[in-house]
Amino acid sequence: MLIVPLLFGCSQTQGPTTTTTTTTAITTTTLFPAVNTFLGLTLGASSNEVISTLGNPDSISTSNSFITYQYEPYIYLTQVKEVTFTSNYEIVAISCRSDADYYNLKGVIINKTADEVKALLGDYESMSGGTTYFIWFYPLYNIYVEFYYSSNKVYKYGVYNPNKVTLVPN
Repeated sequence: MLIVPLLFGCSQTQGPTTTTTTTTAITTTTLFPAVNTFLGLTLGASSNEVISTLGNPDSISTSNSFITYQYEPYIYLTQVKEVTFTSNYEIVAISCRSDADYYNLKGVIINKTADEVKALLGDYESMSGGTTYFIWFYPLYNIYVEFYYSSNKVYKYGVYNPNKVTLVPN
């Protein structure tokens, strides 16, 4: 996954119940508060906290001044976890490829269809496309969901800081 700086701002809506926000003729209903913690990690945390929680990464990659730790258990290739940091090691994205219900993100797991995700999260605010994947963005929730074009099913999902980055598929 390639990460590029966010080119637009957004506001976050906090609160335990449904809230409606209207800005410039766009009405958005939030179903739940923004998600800042996933896989036991919190957006903005340090790399030391990641290593303390998940252990040492299986691989580390860099792209456009971002660093990604990847955790790939060899037996369970559907349990891959990725944590992306800024150059000063502040978490800006936490993602997972899992079909295990205990890794669900508001009901999203791999192999859910686009229609199932839409039923869980509502309409996406923006979309980005690559050669084999497309991503739906839910910045009010800090959630993104990546799908295979060929099957229209979830490939990867996670949380991100929409004020710091936008995610672009390979």
